[in-house]
Amino acid sequence: MRIKQKASWKEVPEWVEHEIQNWVRWCWSGPWPHPLPPTQCASAERYYRAPSDLGEAETSLPPPYVPNAEIVQRAYVAMLKQEQHVMKAEYIHPWESGRARYGRTGAARQLKMSLANYETILRSGCFRIERAFG
Repeated sequence: MRIKQKASWKEVPEWVEHEIQNWVRWCWSGPWPHPLPPTQCASAERYYRAPSDLGEAETSLPPPYVPNAEIVQRAYVAMLKQEQHVMKAEYIHPWESGRARYGRTGAARQLKMSLANYETILRSGCFRIERAFG
């Protein structure tokens, strides 16, 4: 008999995740004043994705919807510094934070906090974004 473990992370509503991903595309699409302008690999190589071996057609991401990205940006600027660091680790720089390779545990370790604390702060940041949309 398998015992279900209680999930420690309550998922972000899908529409909030969509708005955050839109904001991430906006952050990476242009120069300052976005939260983290590209600081490495100034060429277009960072956007290159190798074609799939599965034969699927390569799809490009839609361009960011600027008005909604600016709403998320205002919410981001109003966040506490710890919330900003967690949002950067989770969404803006998942490779540098360890998030992409080691999951939230890796990002939490990089920020020198517990996973529970990381997830609580992440939920708080996402809730601020949700409230920003009304």
